Amino acid sequence: MSVKISYLKKIFLIFLMILLLSTGCQNKKQHQISSTYFGMHIQNPNNYSLHSNTMGNLGYGSVRFWDTGTKWLNLEPQKGKYDFKKLDQLVSAALDNNQEILLTLGQPPSWATGNKSISEYGDNYNSIPPANIEDWRKYVKTVGERYKGKITAYEIWNEVNIKGFYSGSIEELVTLTKEANYILKKIDPNIIIVSPGMANGMEGVHFLEAYLKAGGIQFVDAISVHLYVNPYPPEEMIPLIKNYRQVVDETSSKQMPIWNTEFTWVNFTMDKEINNSTIMPDELASSYLARALLIGIGMEIERNYFYGLDYSTSKIQLVDLLNQKSIKLPGVAYRNVSSWLIGASIRNFSHKEGYYLLNIKLKDGKKGIIAWAEKSEKKIKLPPGFSEGNYFSTIGEINTYSGGEIYLTNMPVLVYKD
Repeated sequence: MSVKISYLKKIFLIFLMILLLSTGCQNKKQHQISSTYFGMHIQNPNNYSLHSNTMGNLGYGSVRFWDTGTKWLNLEPQKGKYDFKKLDQLVSAALDNNQEILLTLGQPPSWATGNKSISEYGDNYNSIPPANIEDWRKYVKTVGERYKGKITAYEIWNEVNIKGFYSGSIEELVTLTKEANYILKKIDPNIIIVSPGMANGMEGVHFLEAYLKAGGIQFVDAISVHLYVNPYPPEEMIPLIKNYRQVVDETSSKQMPIWNTEFTWVNFTMDKEINNSTIMPDELASSYLARALLIGIGMEIERNYFYGLDYSTSKIQLVDLLNQKSIKLPGVAYRNVSSWLIGASIRNFSHKEGYYLLNIKLKDGKKGIIAWAEKSEKKIKLPPGFSEGNYFSTIGEINTYSGGEIYLTNMPVLVYKD
């Protein structure tokens, strides 16, 4: 009898563990999407007002200040003498539009690096870490105090695994993170410390692992990665995110959010050739952008910053750079995806046989499916309850379906039922 009871106890405990794990996974998937998930880079503060009115709002609720004339070398060109004019303008514009701010630190002035400046990207960058940690402390403290309650997140450095942006050691990088954490958390315990950004695919994954294992994991609240996969399609982000997530989970005892703090396409493949020169065609750009945003949601990326609204280097253009009041088709796609998802809850994300399904509960309580095919057109059977009705593409097209089936293309569509 005692053997039977012991056996039954084991069975019960195993069943209980499975139940708890499945419930935990389900709850984890059903998180509500915030507008801060939709992040943007904006160079010109005047462009905030162009795209934040009722008709033109693209939906982004957070901004990252990088390549905005707000690096350390811009803010403190001479030791102890600061110029906050540009950063003040950007902060004011973002706050006027209810957008949370991420400021990227680093890129020291040459006076802080032994009167030397090294970067293959030109004079507006400096990859050398500060020679005297006290200069870093004063810079971080000055910025943190000035923008207390305004800038809510700080990224320690940009793309540290690329020598043109950072040429110091991992140990120095951990020290910079530790000092920034101590100073900024003392100013405001709610400030989010974001790890240095990682880029270049698996090279970034390996660098992140080394940084976290060297002690960096102790001093950050979120992990910064740059999910550039050009010239390939957005689905290449999925294995890359999995690799980053594995490294983070193996080095952290708590659930650590991942922020994609920079992404776009600087080249792309069309007609089996890599295109480095022309802007991506609008429909292809709309498809790539929408799929990247949806994949981020499905793979539980907490924030996703597109680079950017008014950056000529991006092959995906949201607005006409010569007339920035004019929103292009990719801008329409961005706005539609953000309007679908802000306030919605994610139920699950699946992908198989060349197509992708994101099951959601819309903010009005309706059940919805967002789906697309990666390559060729594909007919799929919809879940029970989706028998016939309309479906909406990310570029605003409306079509009908019947028989519980739908034809998918590479342009994501939203299907919902009442």
